[in-house]
Amino acid sequence: MVAKSRANSRPLIVKKVVDGRGHGRHGGAWKVAYADFVTAMMAFFLLLWLLSTSSEETLKGLAEYFSESIAQVGPPGGVGGTLQGLTVVPDTVPRAPASLLDLQPTAAVSRTDRPDLQEIEVGSARSIGPSRDDDPQALEEALRRRDAERFESAKRAIEAALSSAPEELRRLKDSLVFDQTPEGLRIQIVDREQYAMFPLGSDVMYPQTRRLLALVAQAVRGMPNRISIRGHTDARPFAQHAGYDNWRLSSDRANATRLALIEAGLDPGRIAEVVGRADAEPLVPADPNDPRNRRISLVLLHERPARPAGRRGSEPGPVARGARRGSLDRRVRRSPGPPSGPPFRAAPASRRPLSRARAGTRRGHGLAFVAAVGYPSSATSNPRGPMPSPWPALAAETLSLPSPVGPLRAGLARPRGRRGRGTVLLLEGRGEFLEKYAATVERLVEAGLVVLGLDWRGQGASPRLVPGTPRGHVDDFADYLDDLGRLVERAKALALPEPWSLLGHSLGGHLALRWLAGGRRPVARAALVTPMFDIALVPPPRPLVRLLAETAVRVGAGRHYALGQRDPQPSCAFDGNPLTSCPEGFAAAWELRRRHPERRVGGATWGWLAAALRSIEAVHAPGVPESVDVPVLVVRAGDERIVCNRAIERIARRLPRARLIDHPGARHDLFFEQPAVRTRLLDDLLRFFDEEASSAPTSPSVSRSRAVPDADRRGAGRWPHLLDRR
Repeated sequence: MVAKSRANSRPLIVKKVVDGRGHGRHGGAWKVAYADFVTAMMAFFLLLWLLSTSSEETLKGLAEYFSESIAQVGPPGGVGGTLQGLTVVPDTVPRAPASLLDLQPTAAVSRTDRPDLQEIEVGSARSIGPSRDDDPQALEEALRRRDAERFESAKRAIEAALSSAPEELRRLKDSLVFDQTPEGLRIQIVDREQYAMFPLGSDVMYPQTRRLLALVAQAVRGMPNRISIRGHTDARPFAQHAGYDNWRLSSDRANATRLALIEAGLDPGRIAEVVGRADAEPLVPADPNDPRNRRISLVLLHERPARPAGRRGSEPGPVARGARRGSLDRRVRRSPGPPSGPPFRAAPASRRPLSRARAGTRRGHGLAFVAAVGYPSSATSNPRGPMPSPWPALAAETLSLPSPVGPLRAGLARPRGRRGRGTVLLLEGRGEFLEKYAATVERLVEAGLVVLGLDWRGQGASPRLVPGTPRGHVDDFADYLDDLGRLVERAKALALPEPWSLLGHSLGGHLALRWLAGGRRPVARAALVTPMFDIALVPPPRPLVRLLAETAVRVGAGRHYALGQRDPQPSCAFDGNPLTSCPEGFAAAWELRRRHPERRVGGATWGWLAAALRSIEAVHAPGVPESVDVPVLVVRAGDERIVCNRAIERIARRLPRARLIDHPGARHDLFFEQPAVRTRLLDDLLRFFDEEASSAPTSPSVSRSRAVPDADRRGAGRWPHLLDRR
């Protein structure tokens, strides 16, 4: 029995033999191929993202990098036509010279702007130059003579156009002053006693001024000479509390002139500088207050011959010499600019002028726009420097709120001669600035309300978070909530009259709801106009977009533009715009952007997008809308294309004391919609701000505003006739 048990206790070993002939044909190579395919797709999408975030100049520089360094005479490419040898680089991008020993980087100017590549007639001899044997003085003299002929021709063309113009323009003939300066032909448009170019203290030009500039643009449009635009004022000062001075006024008028010339057909790349001189260079020194000192100067600058590199005594080129073939700096377009002084002389400390070496912009738009515009930077903001008043017509006060990124601009408007019967805290949308709400603030102030508004960090006149750029960026929406908290603390310190109400638009409405859900707040009610409770422009699938944004932030690309985003454009077509269905409102909104180019904000960065998606998820979290215990008026647009209307309705139904009003056919920016929509919106807001907290709706209602006859308005009570859609 013992022997048998020992024999049975031996371990049973089972040997399995796997036939290895199953992978005889491929041996598992498909796994390697699949891994290679996934890696290639990741690299492909990474390449697409890099190309989408690269500027136009970088793309052209890359294209030039892979092109041949062969001297070329005549048009580039092959025989012409699509897919027939045409180069992908336009003719305006300079190509490498034939000799690498005589390499000299060149600025990107058109062929008509390159006197060293054109036929120049000196006496009776014709040459294509310059060569090493050319006399630079003779060449410069030839260019001067040719410029003199062009200037005289332009002068005659302007005078002839004025002679055949309507009577209102012929009266302005004496307002034009032509004279020759060492820099070139100067065309001055001066004010007279009866004929001013701009209203006093304003940079919005009269219509006849715009038409006169159009005549000038037509006369000089065919000339290659670059143009310097300079604004001048008289010596009359602004009030000390205005937050505005002659330096800014002259700069704004010069920039308005630049925009008018571009709209009239002038190439933006020909504008060399936009300068504000204030009253430093009076036309009538004996009388600094003479109206003729208020003028705009357009200087057609002399052309300068380009000298070969390496020649003794030659001037240094606009870009560092000795660039190798692999250097993109040689290929990226730079603007050397005339040596006549920095743009925006004596600009305010809150505006940092950009160097001319950084003047290039996307697609060639606004070359002088960026050279003349400095975006507020946290690194250069001066807390002691004056900030511009957002609503000068209302004698509004400009406040500076301290923050970790620098002083934030706030505006305070009070009713004149009375204390005010309440306070409205105005919260703007993404990319907006306080000047946009001037008409709304005026209406609220007329109704006896005090208005306190704020430019969020990263936009308006507050410091930019990506210094020197217009990118719309924020690391986390908690930073915006910190700005709102600072605004409320300033309102408490000023002892502004109660009750307090919130008025938030788009991003401001989103932040107002998050702030209200954080606990008991010293506000009696909140009005949210087209609030950003979700973004309609973000394509599905949403988790993939959020993952992509969060990944971009983690790899250090959070301050770069998100896919499809870019710098602010100089203009936009009305057709298909998502903001307003009103042509007049659209034009007014773009006029504001033209008048305040330094306030404009570009597209969103990956960091902003990631922060927005996180905050949207926080708004929709369980218990967040339900914790808001104050009356809330929610207004949405029927033809909304930026934020999500379904998300707005879902939040409104979860709010304990909310009313939702729908404006059919209107788009996102109701403050610039059709006059009837704007009037009804402001009436609803004022009526809501006047209501007692106890009389506000105690249950959610979703309503739709529509135009009704007077007979239907009888018995409507305090609110207009509303059609319940429940």
